[in-house]
Amino acid sequence: MRFRRSTQSGYRTHVYLWPVNRRRTLTISVRRRAQRINSLVTKLKVTPEDNPTSQSLKAGGEKNLKNLKTLKGAAFDKAYVDHEVAYHEQVLDAVDKVLIPNATNAELKGLLVQVRPVFVAHLEHAKRIQAALAGKS
Repeated sequence: MRFRRSTQSGYRTHVYLWPVNRRRTLTISVRRRAQRINSLVTKLKVTPEDNPTSQSLKAGGEKNLKNLKTLKGAAFDKAYVDHEVAYHEQVLDAVDKVLIPNATNAELKGLLVQVRPVFVAHLEHAKRIQAALAGKS
């Protein structure tokens, strides 16, 4: 399995390990759905509220970036992909247990249901990379 590193948004620490042939498809899918979510959030005039879930995700991301800055090579790859697996599991948990059940707007709820498979695909992909890095595939 070949991997390619590329930077996103100009952040050197924001690295994605995607097999070359799948990266473009996943990126396009994510961008399209992110645009739909942003449009809907703007239309509904939704203001994000600070809560324990968002605080946990933000703190975990900041801790991960700090850790990644100290690593190189295989150690960086392992730490990065391990965090991606954990992060996507947290997001799916929030989507399943908090966001979808508590969404009162039908359009928002529908969009969350549509976006969920993208997170599942990313989680499965990250787990495949994790296994490959561990020498299991």
